Amino acid sequence: MAVAIADLREVTDDRDPGSVNLSIKGGKAKMSYYWTSTNVADFSAMATLIYGSADLGSGLATPNAGINRKAPLAHPRFPSLYAETITNFAGMGGQFLKEASAAVLTGAGTASHIPQYARYPEYQIDIEFSNRLYPVVDNTYMLWPPTTLTWQDDMGTGANITRKCWDAFEYQRHTWITGGPKENLLTAKQGQMVMEVFDPVAGAMNTIVFPDMPKMPIPDGTVVIKWFEVPYSFVRPTSPIGGMSWFQRFQGRVNQLQFLNWAPGQLLYVTINPKPYNAPIPDSTGKIIRLCDIDIICLETSRILSAGDTPQPQPWTAGQLSNWIPAGFNLQPWWKDRQFHYAHVGNLASAPAGPPTQIVATSLQTPSWKSFPFQMLFTNPEFTLPAGGVPF
Repeated sequence: MAVAIADLREVTDDRDPGSVNLSIKGGKAKMSYYWTSTNVADFSAMATLIYGSADLGSGLATPNAGINRKAPLAHPRFPSLYAETITNFAGMGGQFLKEASAAVLTGAGTASHIPQYARYPEYQIDIEFSNRLYPVVDNTYMLWPPTTLTWQDDMGTGANITRKCWDAFEYQRHTWITGGPKENLLTAKQGQMVMEVFDPVAGAMNTIVFPDMPKMPIPDGTVVIKWFEVPYSFVRPTSPIGGMSWFQRFQGRVNQLQFLNWAPGQLLYVTINPKPYNAPIPDSTGKIIRLCDIDIICLETSRILSAGDTPQPQPWTAGQLSNWIPAGFNLQPWWKDRQFHYAHVGNLASAPAGPPTQIVATSLQTPSWKSFPFQMLFTNPEFTLPAGGVPF
């Protein structure tokens, strides 16, 4: 028989055995429940029912590229507090039964496995609740199954290569975005500053060379997308791409498509900092569930293309690849007008004779940063790409 929330019976007394500690910066609470078990498998099932779970979709009728999440229980009086820890799981009553223990973990030997356990008629379960920084969203409220995204890659062949990937919308839950402005002040290597000084003798302003180089602030910032309770295979997959995750394959690229409130080219993926741990309860096959909290470290910018050279809709210029985004980080300042312009590779040495503006074919004018759909970072790299997608 499957366990259910209704199986938990709150412990009551003349004085409430639970407690609540609230402040403007968060809160914690404790509650105690009585519970009756029927077999050894119930213990794992009840534990995961209380504090939730995350896996690769084994619990879904149709697995997909997202994460199968079961939300933790919310506190009955303060529903913004969620079950975080089971501090006590104690048997009660003297009429216990000796029963066979739970199944051996996958890969573990039976020699060190205790063959029996004592099942008591009743158990007291003490639960601690706390705030979560991120939105807790159950599978029921996700836009599933994931949708298909089509994007254009650049493999150095001078042509667009159509790719397909999933958008599982996992960035809409269990994520917390932090960061802020990043000091970025450019100093010119050439040029000079002048100072406007009033000359009382001449009775007029006088221009005096000032011994300094021109400077220009760049509107950049840092972004850390904190993603909680993620299967570790998103960081280090085992198949089918040989241990290289999307986090590794797309390092140093900007967003090709709109991602949350970032327009194309405004977000540059740098690296990740994963913090792995094991969930206390194995999956249904006896395999340990390895999760992690991931800091996705990025840079952001609000550079605006000069109004005088706004590009046409894609393709930006005849022969220019759609992967190359003439916006955001691919814009560089020009000291003459102190505005931002699209910058790319230009091989003047191999170009035909002509004025300095004559460069190689636009299909070879690679910008500093190639692009990819950021949505892909939040999908399972071990899951098969959409129909018609090109495998990596």
